[in-house]
Amino acid sequence: MKIHFCDLCNESVPDSDFAKGKAFLRNGRVICATCEALMSAAEGGPDDATRLSAGVGPGTGRPSGRGPSPAPHSGAPATAAPVAAAGSGSSGAWIGVVALLVAGAGAWAFSGELQAMEERDSELRGSLENELRTLGADLDSISLSAQRRDDDLESRLRSRVQQSQSELEVVLSELREELLVARTQVESLDEALAALDQSQRDGSRDRDRRLDDLMAQSMKSRKELDALAGRIDRTEQEMDGRGLAAAPKQVQAPAGPKWTVELADLTSDVAGTRWNAVQSLGETGDPEVVPHLISLLNDDDVFVRMAVARVFGDLASPLSIEPLINALEDEEAVVREAAMAALHLITGRDFRFDPNAKAAERSKRVKAWRDWWEKAREQYFGDA
Repeated sequence: MKIHFCDLCNESVPDSDFAKGKAFLRNGRVICATCEALMSAAEGGPDDATRLSAGVGPGTGRPSGRGPSPAPHSGAPATAAPVAAAGSGSSGAWIGVVALLVAGAGAWAFSGELQAMEERDSELRGSLENELRTLGADLDSISLSAQRRDDDLESRLRSRVQQSQSELEVVLSELREELLVARTQVESLDEALAALDQSQRDGSRDRDRRLDDLMAQSMKSRKELDALAGRIDRTEQEMDGRGLAAAPKQVQAPAGPKWTVELADLTSDVAGTRWNAVQSLGETGDPEVVPHLISLLNDDDVFVRMAVARVFGDLASPLSIEPLINALEDEEAVVREAAMAALHLITGRDFRFDPNAKAAERSKRVKAWRDWWEKAREQYFGDA
């Protein structure tokens, strides 16, 4: 049950009192039955106020039940008591009326201030409601704008992702094409390398075959030479036996080493003859042949140069070190390799020379060899 309060005396007023006539609404204010009766008495005149203050209900001659009961008869004259009572009651009634008027005026003033406060409160509530509505509208607008931005960003992001995916697909396609081209190139290089390797093998077989042919030719030439020498000896013997005058013999100079007969072949126009001479001189094991072979490290035939480098390695003569260092700059890798092998046999050093490296790298290693030789020359030759 809802409880109200009187706007004049602040007494509690149950909601059911309005239906029973015990409470009233005046200009939106709650008035209890007691305050309503006082205000009605004040509006009815002094007599009603006197009766109300004396405990008599307005408009009736009976006591209202709220004032004191009449005093019992004491034997005094009947007229004196009523007059005194009337005079005393009239003065008290007027005082009560004045008090009620003052209280009513204060109540009305308070109710006016209360009404003003309620109006201000109502205006404030209206203002707050308007502001809340405005804020709600702004919030809706911000939310809508944010939603639009989200949709726009999502659309742009989706477009960008699709664009990036398309670009990546294009790049991937290009990379695949490049990979296919590179793979084709690698396969071609592999084929070329295989062909080159096969060619080198074929060339190696050709060189071996040529060497075999040269060796066979050399053996055949030696046999023919031996046969020719035998025929010459037999002819001379026959001439001596027949008493034929022989040509006067020149006085022979002291014979040198047997290998000196091979020196003439070193200047032959036939590369095979020069190669045979180099091989024969190397087989002698005599380091004295080295000075006769140094010039052939610059021979036109690559096989002759290779043979000289191998012979120098076998003979291990210090005289061949510097010519072999120069041979490290030969245009043919096989000659550079043979010279490097000979130097390693003679000196025990290699200075990490790679015959197949690039020219710039080989030049650095050749310089290292020459710098070393400038310092080590005395170790091999002394002060000579």
